[in-house]
Amino acid sequence: MLGEKLGEKIGIVSASEVIAVGPQHKILVEIPFDVYKSRLLKVGELLLIETAVHKSLILARITSIQRRHLVALLGIEPMDTYINDPQGLTTPALLELEPIAECPSLENCDPTQPASPVDPTSAVYAPSPEVIAIMLGIPQHGALLGKLYVSKELDIYVRLPKEALFTHMLVVGTTGAGKTTFLKNLAISAYWDLGVIPLAFDIQGDFIHLVYPAPDSIYKPLDKLTIIWPVTQSFLFRENKELIRYANEYLEKIEQEGDLSVINDPKLFAEAVSYGLGQLFLRRAGISGDVVPEAEEKNGVGYVKGFTVYLSNAEIDVVTWALNLRDVIFDVPSLFPFFGTQRIALLYKDIASLLVEKIGEGDPNNLTIRVAVEKINKLEGQIKEKLKLHSSQIESIIRGFFMLKGTDILDVEWCLSKTNKPCIKIGEPNYDTVFENPAVVYLELFMEKPTAASIVVYRLLRKLMEIKDRELRTGTPKPMLVLVDEAHEYFPQTERGENVSKEAVEDMINKLTRLGRVRRVGVAFATHMPEDLNPLVTQLSNTKVVFRSDETVLESFGLREYSQLLRIAPNGVAIAKSYAFRTGVLAFRTLPPQTFHRSHVD
Repeated sequence: MLGEKLGEKIGIVSASEVIAVGPQHKILVEIPFDVYKSRLLKVGELLLIETAVHKSLILARITSIQRRHLVALLGIEPMDTYINDPQGLTTPALLELEPIAECPSLENCDPTQPASPVDPTSAVYAPSPEVIAIMLGIPQHGALLGKLYVSKELDIYVRLPKEALFTHMLVVGTTGAGKTTFLKNLAISAYWDLGVIPLAFDIQGDFIHLVYPAPDSIYKPLDKLTIIWPVTQSFLFRENKELIRYANEYLEKIEQEGDLSVINDPKLFAEAVSYGLGQLFLRRAGISGDVVPEAEEKNGVGYVKGFTVYLSNAEIDVVTWALNLRDVIFDVPSLFPFFGTQRIALLYKDIASLLVEKIGEGDPNNLTIRVAVEKINKLEGQIKEKLKLHSSQIESIIRGFFMLKGTDILDVEWCLSKTNKPCIKIGEPNYDTVFENPAVVYLELFMEKPTAASIVVYRLLRKLMEIKDRELRTGTPKPMLVLVDEAHEYFPQTERGENVSKEAVEDMINKLTRLGRVRRVGVAFATHMPEDLNPLVTQLSNTKVVFRSDETVLESFGLREYSQLLRIAPNGVAIAKSYAFRTGVLAFRTLPPQTFHRSHVD
């Protein structure tokens, strides 16, 4: 009866060899020819040994398969007659096994490192998926990573416990290895299985499709999604004609007399422009649906807030986003890691105060990035005299402000013409509502300059952590999983020779990881260039997921022995290393896309 539970008996531990368990283990197993013929055993597969004396159960991996001709077993001189006789191949297969886990029984299985002796003639089984899962101690609950992969995909789900998400994850792999599919599936599983709200930073436009189903998926798509869409000044300028056309289309739709040029109501003007942005978004994102715009008036100025897209099965709230220099003037070094050196960061508040005084005439509301860039050169002498800075440092400050302007995301506004008012502005949303549901930060306008997107990433992450701080003070924070693809762009090495602030980068990493654990915020960092990633990310991510990668990457994670497996494995196969696994390391293959996934290389 026990044997039936363990699986099909396929052989025994060899009685003709010395069997050893320890630093130099040697476990040889004899498989009868008829079993060898009927079962295509491969290197890497798992077998189960029931020791003859102590009845311990040992799970072991096949490391080599030996075949010998009958003439070799008989010790006779090979002759063509013997070699060509098919009966000469009917010899047992000899397998060498590496023990990986041990349990006293299936009913009392808390896997440990194998330590019990393996007796000759011990029974060897081909275990069922259920037995393998028990022997490996694979968690039964958690976020779904994929299916166990042992030379082939097995019908065993590999899950990462919920608490392990909050100790963070680093995902690496070459382009096309399966990282994006894995991250999207992880977001869906975390939400539906664990109630963890995902927030994805998406520069390729992959995560905006989480509301669309995929064939043969085990999860349903999201039914509600917030998309934060940073809109740049150059985008509005570039799409000027289309924006006007769509805005006029909206006015016609609501039966408003005249076109955009005769609208004097700031809110209605902003509403029409918001509708136009909605149509441009649909076109760029490759989705379709009904657009309902949202706008407001503040101090006589129309603000575009975003729009809602209604699909047949879901609702997408798109929040337009931009920064105003007046709101962030004193926080620039912490928001934009490419702004100046450590000394400049230390003196920055004095620099900002001088800018407000001299350029903004004492009021930050008078300060815009365009005015600051136009006039900062004239303040060079005053900055140098007041703050005792070297000319090269002042040049760095000026260069920093030009870089800020180059991000194209500060003080964004659009007017019908230079002389025709009203204009619309775009600002920041109410973050308390933005992070209530699954959210995607759609960064596709920064695809050509991803480092400029860091100001968006840092601002949003700081706002998220402020909300989690408040939730912690009043109760238990809502759990969230932040997914950062292309993480090396936002959290780079600070010794690579560029003008990158080590303090800004590492302060953000520390806030996210160290403080995030208590605030129930987990982070999944992903990159195809781990050599450019700040080493603090590697250090503070307790779970490593490695897809096909360079051997040096595997070696840096202590996974070099898996290089051959990943090199020949199909796309989607990865090695997960985590304290949450009893064996420390598990190989899995991510599931096919659980929501719609574009066919581009991920």
